[in-house]
Amino acid sequence: MILCVLSYIGSGLAFFTYTMVAFSYDEFMRALAEADFQMPQLDLVLSASRGFFISGLFLYGASLLGVGLMWRMKKAGFHFYAMSQLLIAIHPWIFLDTGSFPVMSVLLSVIFILLYGLHLKQMS
Repeated sequence: MILCVLSYIGSGLAFFTYTMVAFSYDEFMRALAEADFQMPQLDLVLSASRGFFISGLFLYGASLLGVGLMWRMKKAGFHFYAMSQLLIAIHPWIFLDTGSFPVMSVLLSVIFILLYGLHLKQMS
């Protein structure tokens, strides 16, 4: 149960953020470029295309769908969640020039997937 709540919060906030940026991409990028503050990896965010945010929107939407199905004890939710989380973990590496492979993101996703996998027998 706590896993689902954590996943709902994380994926829900990310889905909302990616949706807002995807639909207001030009305004968001302009405001971010004109902002007078320092943010780690700001140049990386500014280099992201609208496609990056649209694909992230769909990936986090699939993750939310998976969590919702797992909440209802459906095995299909596990598969939606697992695939979307692994793709989410490497998403920036594919779309952005991040350099190194996102080992920590993949590791965190694998931990959550394994924890959900422990309950897979209870799902229908």
